Amino acid sequence: MAAIAARCARLAGQISANHELVFERSGDTIVDGDEARLQEVFVNLIHKSIKYSPRGGTVTVRVRGAREHVTVTVADQGIGIHPEDAERIFDRLVRLKTGEGEGIEGTCLGLYIVRRIVEAHGGRMVADGRPGKGATFTVDLPRERRRRPSVERREDDLQAGRAPTGSELLVGDGDTD
Repeated sequence: MAAIAARCARLAGQISANHELVFERSGDTIVDGDEARLQEVFVNLIHKSIKYSPRGGTVTVRVRGAREHVTVTVADQGIGIHPEDAERIFDRLVRLKTGEGEGIEGTCLGLYIVRRIVEAHGGRMVADGRPGKGATFTVDLPRERRRRPSVERREDDLQAGRAPTGSELLVGDGDTD
């Protein structure tokens, strides 16, 4: 996990020479997951932190391993988040009307997709912050992926040749067996 987050931070540093990127790691940071999808999560979070932070601001990525999970936080010094909007920002096609972030382009799908990837890995994701004081995105991933029953059913349907139904995000782990 630390290698993925560090690689994402390096990529972000190439994108923005106008921000300081800090990377910290502690503990064992190995998780069972789809490397490409997890990289997508952290590229999105780091890019978002850069996009909403002032020139010269610091974006800090911390990866901490614990016994049963790995926690990654991406914190910035940007426009922040109103506490009452901390859940809404993960909704599809939601752009909050803060005044400060107006005019910043985006699809309004990034955080929605990112959270779905994290949840498909059995993890959880939260946002925290205060207006004008920056935002912190926290991703907790279990060391061993716990699949949700709906995802297991979808995989059973696919293996049996039945078309899956609904709108769950299905993330494969690259195993063919």
